[in-house]
Amino acid sequence: MTPNDFKESGKKHVIQAALEVLANVVKLGKCEDSNLDVTRSSSLPTLLISIVRNVVKSDVNVPDLMVDLIENISLLCKNSFNKQVGIEPIYMKGFIPLLPNLIKDPNEQLQLATLKALGTFSTQAAIIPIRMCNFFKDVTENGVVKDVCEIFKATPPNGVQPVHMVALEALSTLCCPVYGDFYSFPWKRGPHDNILEYTEASLVYEQLRLCIFTCIKDFDFVGKALTIF
Repeated sequence: MTPNDFKESGKKHVIQAALEVLANVVKLGKCEDSNLDVTRSSSLPTLLISIVRNVVKSDVNVPDLMVDLIENISLLCKNSFNKQVGIEPIYMKGFIPLLPNLIKDPNEQLQLATLKALGTFSTQAAIIPIRMCNFFKDVTENGVVKDVCEIFKATPPNGVQPVHMVALEALSTLCCPVYGDFYSFPWKRGPHDNILEYTEASLVYEQLRLCIFTCIKDFDFVGKALTIF
């Protein structure tokens, strides 16, 4: 599927309807046999991410369709997540690099969908933060964290929008990806190899926090947060 396919409104509506059905299947469908669960097929996220990538590279403007695509990608990622693998490579290699382009789009609904997706991914990654430290490293280095900070900083004193609320929520999730003293105090875990893994991963977390703090330190962070809450 190429960007030219979206120029015909009929095709776009058909695709949107199909994406709505897919979202409902992922959210409401149940399958006892994981081998028969079509929502766990790698071909689905591969196709959706490919469409998003093609649209991003083109001059086609279909924000409403992109919102549906991003929502489905997030749902599929959450549906396929497990503590052994974490976020699957197809999302890490295919979708995460697209976040900076998506969040810079002037369409507020597309920005909101991107922020929600970032929040979903970061929440999933925080379940196994040591194994998923590459996720936090990638979003720090590709600039999307700075873009989220800019959206938060732009919160107006009167007229807070959902995009500002979700931006702050995404930042809070990213700022503290490691929960509880189980990870905060590795020496309590005894002589285990994971202590070394934690030490290496903690550097990534600190770089992420420093990136956020650097971006928000020169304005009324508390005032903006209180306005949103």
